[in-house]
Amino acid sequence: MIGRRRGLQPADAMRSGDPARRAADGAMGDLTFRVDGCYYVADYKSNRLGSRDAHYTQEALESAVLEHRYDLQYAIYLLALHRYLKSRLGDRYDYDQRMGGVAYFFLRGIKGPSRGLHFIKPQREMIEALDRLFDGHPLKEPGHAA
Repeated sequence: MIGRRRGLQPADAMRSGDPARRAADGAMGDLTFRVDGCYYVADYKSNRLGSRDAHYTQEALESAVLEHRYDLQYAIYLLALHRYLKSRLGDRYDYDQRMGGVAYFFLRGIKGPSRGLHFIKPQREMIEALDRLFDGHPLKEPGHAA
């Protein structure tokens, strides 16, 4: 098999018993990449926010993110990446040091004032709370004992 690397293929990962691997392979956006030791998720959007470049302001991008619930999408993407990195890097993984965040590229806005880029890195506490929730542990409400 020339040119083909042997090992775990995407279909095998989805059948594997490793939930972190399944989550990471199933929900990573359009691109996952590393720069200077930090990991990022990029997702490309083709939303039309207006007919002119000037319509693609940071405020318009943020509004589109909220309107289309991309905030939920990026939380799932980062949770999947968080779980994957914890499983692969072990003690070397620290969210604050290794997680870069999510970049949404609104392709129609590349010439707009925002350059079509909406970037966010949620607080570690949010991702860790989601991690616990997806592990079956209820969220703690402020002021209540666990």
